[in-house]
Amino acid sequence: MVREEGSFLVRESSSSVGDYAVSVLSAGVVHHVQIQRHEGDAFFSIAGGPIIHGLDELIKYYQSPSSLGDDDILLQKAIIKSPPPPDGRHTVRILLQDGNANPQIRRNDNGWVPMHEAAFRGHLMCVAILREYYAPLRPRTLDHKLPIHLAIEENKVETIQFFDTVKSRKAISNRDDWYHGRLGRQEALKKRIPHELVELGESLGGGEYGEVFEGKLTMGNSGTVIDVAVKTLKNDEGQMNEWTMKEFLREAKVMMELEHEHIVKIIGITCEPKIFMVQELLALGSLQAFLLDHPDQVMPDRDLRKWAHEIAKGMVYLQRKRFVHRDLAARNILLSKDRVAKISDFGLSRALGGNSDYYTATHGGRWPIKWYAPESCSHGTFSHASDVWSFAVTLWELYSFGETPFGQETTGREVIEMVERGERLDKPKHCPDKIYSVMKKCWNMDPDLRPTFTFLENFFANPILAAMVPSSTESSTTPEQPSSSQQHVHDDNLMIDLNDNNDGGGVTYTNTIERPRPRPSVPGGTATGSLSSSDKRSIQSDNN
Repeated sequence: MVREEGSFLVRESSSSVGDYAVSVLSAGVVHHVQIQRHEGDAFFSIAGGPIIHGLDELIKYYQSPSSLGDDDILLQKAIIKSPPPPDGRHTVRILLQDGNANPQIRRNDNGWVPMHEAAFRGHLMCVAILREYYAPLRPRTLDHKLPIHLAIEENKVETIQFFDTVKSRKAISNRDDWYHGRLGRQEALKKRIPHELVELGESLGGGEYGEVFEGKLTMGNSGTVIDVAVKTLKNDEGQMNEWTMKEFLREAKVMMELEHEHIVKIIGITCEPKIFMVQELLALGSLQAFLLDHPDQVMPDRDLRKWAHEIAKGMVYLQRKRFVHRDLAARNILLSKDRVAKISDFGLSRALGGNSDYYTATHGGRWPIKWYAPESCSHGTFSHASDVWSFAVTLWELYSFGETPFGQETTGREVIEMVERGERLDKPKHCPDKIYSVMKKCWNMDPDLRPTFTFLENFFANPILAAMVPSSTESSTTPEQPSSSQQHVHDDNLMIDLNDNNDGGGVTYTNTIERPRPRPSVPGGTATGSLSSSDKRSIQSDNN
């Protein structure tokens, strides 16, 4: 017999079915106190005290001297027979949010899903949480019964009222999100992955809107397990920004159309209960991080030229598919274990219209100004030629071994002013003169006078061609480039707001009407000044 002061035992009440009681030893006497259960089956109180959510939390409250008055009995030593009953509301949320449980998995014998079970038992909280995580309200069993039918059979009044009044949540995706005009139905369906086949591992990095994890994917037919990268969206308290979600799905659609050895491959998408984008895992991570962390493993004459060629080759393919990337940077180039470079992060990418060689942005957001061409900053206009400008900045990152263009402290406004004055990034230490000459050609203020990606691919593939630089007429006579008049079409109803506090890389659009300032003329795009590269080896990316 335990006779320690404050010893207690929580048990089912013998006088009130469904309630609990606590027996506690105080001053040599055992006291039996009723624990009252309140609405929702998850709230409890003792003898008119505070109503507390969860039986375990109630016990903790009465174990804390600071919570009690002079006349209250302190619960000190639990006589444990079994753990307290689980809190069903929290359990369901944990299973869905942290355990990645599938709320639509069916029983083979009757076709029930969790919503049927919760309705049958009248667990209203579970029904509400399942709905919060996009579980359908009207799935049918094998005998064609809806959850509300089961609640009616068991006379679960509150649950019946819930199904009668509540509306289904707006679907997290629809047909337009998955069936792109250029993508066949069967191909699109192959990209859908059951959620339970994906297992998340360690985080590989994150951003403002989401996070990327290392993961495992079980292949449905063979059962083979492969390593993958899993891109996720943040989903705080079951809520998700609709615009962010649509952009996430749009990026997935873009990647589904791409199939190239130097572009990261998308394996598939999970939709419920969470949206995951499953991609091939490139073991060495971003090119920028590799250059910063392992400069001793890089041979400039061999490796940097090879990676530049592979990036250019991937961009030629994107141009042929009529996509502009809009976020080409070393942080968005990934390396496989065989040190093959692949272009990633298509969150800002856009497809060009059938009769247009440029895209004009109409929505705000965080833009990487230090990588952007002047026409993109001033007019929101993007084309293959603006991607060429970004390619040259990426090339500069390669030969400076991952340093930040223009320095970490320089703001977006300052960078634009420098470029308009004719200033360009200084030649990196390990960069050959001929490659730096090509960089400067890519930084020509006139988009029509920049080299094409076809030229750049050949330049880095062919040592003989590398002895030359493109003439001023090379790109202007190439049909791949947009005309000058097309390059500078813009929306007069947009004004660009350059935010000095936005890590030198932010641009947002407002609805204020203001004419964009005209593009300054700099003959030949030559530099009238130069900038020393920053010694700081860090970068803040605006990507997820």
